[in-house]
Amino acid sequence: MNCSKPADPVQVQQVAAYWDRMASVYEAAMKNARGYYRQIIALAGTRVKATDALVDIAAGTGAVSMALAPLVREVWAGDLAPGMVEIMRREARRLQLDNVQVTMENAQALSYPDGRFDVAVLCAALHLLPNPVRTMNEVRRVLKPGGLLITTAFLSGHSLMSRLGNALMQLNGYRDRQRWNDRGFMEFIEKQGFRVVEKKLIPVFPIPVQYVAALAPETEEIY
Repeated sequence: MNCSKPADPVQVQQVAAYWDRMASVYEAAMKNARGYYRQIIALAGTRVKATDALVDIAAGTGAVSMALAPLVREVWAGDLAPGMVEIMRREARRLQLDNVQVTMENAQALSYPDGRFDVAVLCAALHLLPNPVRTMNEVRRVLKPGGLLITTAFLSGHSLMSRLGNALMQLNGYRDRQRWNDRGFMEFIEKQGFRVVEKKLIPVFPIPVQYVAALAPETEEIY
């Protein structure tokens, strides 16, 4: 059993404030990161269906969910930072994506009902969280039994170079709370009850990205 502690409200507010300040910087960085995100979107695109209801958790500026929106029935994208939410709403309007709904969401306490979605996207977020188990509990809750999880993590524990790169990034207030290597990240996903069906290590300097597609349990279980 994986026991998760309740979210610390002060910590949640601090995280929201940091990413709110970084929203415009993050948007610019995403535009310069099209290479590896194109790979993530291409891989995810082969897994989704036109009938799917998809949720993008800790969606940031919504790069993945906006790209997948034309391939699915509906998208709900949420983030904790108001600045990120505003950028997503603006992008959804600009791209005329009528099937996209954007809400402010805490990844550790989602507002969506149980079993609402066929697909959950959780990209570049789990390694940032102090309690990723709590978020995975929420992912499993909002997914239908056997639903699809598409997730990625930066692997700051992958090599000496990735550890040094992460240390330098911390000077700007960025912090990876989970410093996984590829094996550690895979083991974490599997311990939450998900069955990995696809994985790919994407070489990004100085910290590589692990892409994973995994299926939620078919039956309700307690973790």
